[in-house]
Amino acid sequence: DVWAGTQHGLLRYDGISWNQFNVSNSQIPSDTVLSIAADGTGGIYVGTQQGLVHFANGIWDEYWINTISNAVSALCVLPTGKKYCISGNDVYMYENSTWINTSQFADLTILGEVFSGASSIIATPQGTPLFNGPQGRVYEVVQNKTNVFYFPILRNIGNLAESLLDTDEITGEIWMVNIRATNIIES
Repeated sequence: DVWAGTQHGLLRYDGISWNQFNVSNSQIPSDTVLSIAADGTGGIYVGTQQGLVHFANGIWDEYWINTISNAVSALCVLPTGKKYCISGNDVYMYENSTWINTSQFADLTILGEVFSGASSIIATPQGTPLFNGPQGRVYEVVQNKTNVFYFPILRNIGNLAESLLDTDEITGEIWMVNIRATNIIES
């Protein structure tokens, strides 16, 4: 299946026809779909303007985020099944049926600067979460420790990250596209 998120709901193409899922015909919490991630077993997670849901075998399950905005702008599911998402510029990890704001982790604080400003998150080819942050930084969580990479060329105006991360599934390269430059992160 091919899935697409729109401002008018979630679309699925099954090779023959398109189906639309929206608030009037499904349990999706918002027609504004911001992110989609496969769960590795045939289902998908859908991040919307009003929260996160899981859809598999015709069943919708809610995974609400306890933030001010509830909007889930980006998400990824690791091969282990652990889930990470971005809501309100913060990164959350789903563990033991609870969403944990990772900005609470001491190693995300650099020189007293509290982490905020993530806009993109991916699972690396090694199965770890990688997300961007303020001031040209990229963070990778490896066994509950955070590695921080700094890209001076990616510094931007203000404190918000304005880059998009993605993985080339063929080469394993990780790409970061920014309003100022494009870089390959060695994987």
